[in-house]
Amino acid sequence: MGDPALSTEPQDHWYVAFGSNTLDERFEAYLFGSEAASAYGRHEAGPDMRPPAEARWLEIDYPLYFAGESLRWAGAVAFVSLARDRGGASVARAFRISAAQLVHVAKSENAVVDFPWTPELDAVPVDRWVPLPVKGAGPQGKYNAALRLPDIDGAPAVTLTTARAYRAGIPGDAYRDVLRRGLSESGRLDDVDAYLDAAVARSRRMTAMGAPPPYNSRLGY
Repeated sequence: MGDPALSTEPQDHWYVAFGSNTLDERFEAYLFGSEAASAYGRHEAGPDMRPPAEARWLEIDYPLYFAGESLRWAGAVAFVSLARDRGGASVARAFRISAAQLVHVAKSENAVVDFPWTPELDAVPVDRWVPLPVKGAGPQGKYNAALRLPDIDGAPAVTLTTARAYRAGIPGDAYRDVLRRGLSESGRLDDVDAYLDAAVARSRRMTAMGAPPPYNSRLGY
């Protein structure tokens, strides 16, 4: 288990959450660990157990949708499109964390043991995405794409979503409740349920679009 007193790595990355991780207690289950009997299941604590240095609400121009299936949540889970769409902005919450914390969150989201990823976000152009080192099989590897977002206060920002071709679906009641609780704290939505209903309604269109090609650092595009 990590010791926050021993962590000296700068918290100079912004992880941008749009789904259940907008809720503090859910995001903390990734950072600090949680027991199997908890609402979020068992998660190992990360190597850097400091709380985020800062958190703020914002909007990103990538539409929210629901697809795939989670056994824990008994339904589809949240993703955002890998293609920008100014007509479908999503409410999101940015957390300023360290690179080690970002890697741990990505590893936990994908339910994998081996995760050889070094975030090099400065090398990725804004609005482009890079694949994460996970294989899509069953519950593993759902969030296999790191989407580069505009810098926040001069520091790189990224969100985690999918490039996999999932079928559109409907979130289960328990998952939707976590989303509702998190997003209700944003102060940006008059009707959270209407916002989530709109995401469900657009999901089939989003999943039919397919993912744009990833950024290739060797080719520079």
